[in-house]
Amino acid sequence: MKKYIQLLIFLVLFPSFLPAQNEFYDVMPDIDNCQEGQLKAIEKQKILAKVNSIRAIHGLKPVTYNNSKDIYVQKSALLTAANEMLSHQPPSSWKCYSPEGATGSQSSNLHIRWFYGSSYGPSEDAVNSWMIDLNVEVCGHRRWIIDPFLKFIAFGRVDGKSVRNPQFNVTAASLYVIDNDKQDISDWDGDFVAYPYHNYPSELVMDQQGKFWHFSFTAVFNKSNWWDNHNVSFDNATLEIKDDNNNNVAFNNVVINNEGYGVPNMLRFDIVNPEKDKRYNVTVKNVSYKGQTKDFTYWFKISDNVPTLPPAPTLVSPADGSTDLPIDLTLQWENISNAASYYLQVSKKPDFTQLIVSETDIAINSYNLSSLEKDTKYYWRVAATNEAGTSDWSDTFTFTTGKGTSIGIPILVYPGNNATSVPTNAKIQWQAVDKAESYHLQISDTKNFPTYGLPVDQQNIPVNYYTVPHNQLKENTQYWYRVRAYADGNFSDWSEVYSFWTWIFSNVDNEIDLTNSISIVPNPSNGKFKITTSLFDNADVKLFNLSGELLLSYNNTIINKQFDISNLPSGVYIAIITNGDKHFVKQIKIIK
Repeated sequence: MKKYIQLLIFLVLFPSFLPAQNEFYDVMPDIDNCQEGQLKAIEKQKILAKVNSIRAIHGLKPVTYNNSKDIYVQKSALLTAANEMLSHQPPSSWKCYSPEGATGSQSSNLHIRWFYGSSYGPSEDAVNSWMIDLNVEVCGHRRWIIDPFLKFIAFGRVDGKSVRNPQFNVTAASLYVIDNDKQDISDWDGDFVAYPYHNYPSELVMDQQGKFWHFSFTAVFNKSNWWDNHNVSFDNATLEIKDDNNNNVAFNNVVINNEGYGVPNMLRFDIVNPEKDKRYNVTVKNVSYKGQTKDFTYWFKISDNVPTLPPAPTLVSPADGSTDLPIDLTLQWENISNAASYYLQVSKKPDFTQLIVSETDIAINSYNLSSLEKDTKYYWRVAATNEAGTSDWSDTFTFTTGKGTSIGIPILVYPGNNATSVPTNAKIQWQAVDKAESYHLQISDTKNFPTYGLPVDQQNIPVNYYTVPHNQLKENTQYWYRVRAYADGNFSDWSEVYSFWTWIFSNVDNEIDLTNSISIVPNPSNGKFKITTSLFDNADVKLFNLSGELLLSYNNTIINKQFDISNLPSGVYIAIITNGDKHFVKQIKIIK
């Protein structure tokens, strides 16, 4: 109960740190109707990057993401959220039970957390909690994540309203880590996994109350058979911990465990009164395995400011396998928050032995290529660099240039660049391109046009305009758009990128009070008028111009009194009258 109360305090004090639920999903979950929803691809990639950044600190090989396991982890997270309990063996009587959810729960790390109000925590919080393994004596969640033999993961998440505590939201997560398909580590240089190790982020070691939890050490003698490492014995081993002044450091709670969590052996211990930003030197002597004995040494220092190796970048554009591309194009990849620069290679050979670009210290997440050869296949990859080192290479993408068919680039017409008051159902227009067979329109809510989640990404448009469907754009929001033409198997380059703001009252015609239960008298007026209604005596009144600019605001003001806006010029204005959860929109005309 103590942890629960402290979590509530954190959320009350810092709600702005937490994202909204819909930021995580392409398809929203619905716990009441047992619908698990669908996570955004970028959210799954965040977890892959988080896990691989942790593994990089430990000197472990990265893992991949297995999309075929998504159904199991997503339905597993649904089971946890719907029942607000954790179980690796969920009974069939549980709400939202499914065989896939049960399989996912058996094969995954599980997580549950409650949040006050309308906000939810980032998915990476679940990974931090598994690494800390609060109150988990065998440290099993952590051991799976930093298992050298781990080959792939999958991540599921479901959010919804708590049934037990309606003022709270519940977040459940599953990380697929238990599988018989193991990674080949024959080329791995290590022979142990220690936690913590070297410079280590405190968020992976300390719980919410600032308490350090269990430290651990695992030996790897057999790199070809993961289970054979349960034959490692610490029965005669000795543990020694010293600080940088060679003073002995006290420790206690030493536990040995050879169960099958990740690598099936562990020496667990606690340091008495550990400190951040202090280096500890650990020696584990006389570890035995099938008649062999071995000593191990390592060091660690826990800090709030540890540079971590950036994850391998995710390539964005051109999409893998793209064909008929122009000889001048832009390569783009996802931005990595802790990357200082990027390293790009482009080659005509899949083994990158014939490089046409080998560029280091690229400051942004894109690179312009020009004067490529026609009808030629290229290979490209990117790595990220910061003060901690250089990441692994990204996946290798290919693209092929076209045979040289020339097609013009569209010129944008409407909305104009930096336009305001654009309806959310606007008719986007551009100049027709000679011989164009179709057009491709993208509208983005960021300047970078990410691969996934664009509000509008419409191909095969047969004419030089497109009317945006209802509810795809938000009111009072900035967007960026671009268009390219298609003909004879080739796309043109993208047009210029124009920005526009949608109107705050795009759907005002549907909201105007048609019942005449509220009146503006007189209307038109010279700027002096009354709002008359028998529905209520007080309300909030806001006045806007047709560009959506707020001109006046009255909070809890008396209705049926005279308002004076005669200082405003002649024109049409919008008044929003709010009483409780009811909103009324009225037009006001001023004529002088």
